[in-house]
Amino acid sequence: MADADTSPEFDHWGTELEEPVERPERGPPLRGVSPLRLAGIAAVIAALVALIVSLAGGGSRSPAAAESPRAIAAAVNLSLADVRGFRIGSTAGVSVGGSPDASFARCLGASAPLAAPPTFSSPDFVSGAGLQFVSLESTVSFTTRSALAQEAAAAASPRFAGCVADALASLTYRAHGLAITSGGGAQATPLSLPPSKVARSVFASRASLTWSVNGLNFPVFVDLYVAGVGRDAVGLFVLSTEQPYSVATEDRLVSLLETRAALHPH
Repeated sequence: MADADTSPEFDHWGTELEEPVERPERGPPLRGVSPLRLAGIAAVIAALVALIVSLAGGGSRSPAAAESPRAIAAAVNLSLADVRGFRIGSTAGVSVGGSPDASFARCLGASAPLAAPPTFSSPDFVSGAGLQFVSLESTVSFTTRSALAQEAAAAASPRFAGCVADALASLTYRAHGLAITSGGGAQATPLSLPPSKVARSVFASRASLTWSVNGLNFPVFVDLYVAGVGRDAVGLFVLSTEQPYSVATEDRLVSLLETRAALHPH
């Protein structure tokens, strides 16, 4: 899908759910960084944070059901119709470095990268342009109840959210030849999953980072949600720049994932 079209404001479809937030003054343009390139960076982060599905690790299985895991995940994961005002992003020309697998494994107390359970992701959805954009992605992981319980206990550690924020900040990126690094000062802010009768909380937190491109810094926020539904885990990962994305909208999307997962028991 072409990215050259005029892009909607990134909170276009969330304004009915939450009072408008005063926007910070837009910073200077990043020289040599086009909106397309920034959207590519967002796509990499969305794919990267999917590594948090290691929260649902500890053993994988092949679900025995009439529907295949891929079909179930396709019915549960977000589609473009669920995120009005977004478009499908691309990771072309973008790479990530810094051993993300090992970084997140250390947060879970493991000395080596964990074997991830069978996991299926939605496309990366992007809204906005320039310095102000949002990238979001959902995942469905097929695991076990006991593994979910163990990882929920690990994620409840007071140090876990901060470790994840530091792990994200330690990574480096290259987009079309440009280096993107962390400006330091990573912070973690607790979030809550929406109340649910069908799901249990595994992890919810916001990592606040600073990105540096061509000597210019701008704020980045990565919101991570993982919930257990039966033996499976659903995740929502949202990256936004300049200001955090609407928590009310994120809650709506998490609830949608949980409801769909509950409709596909296996």
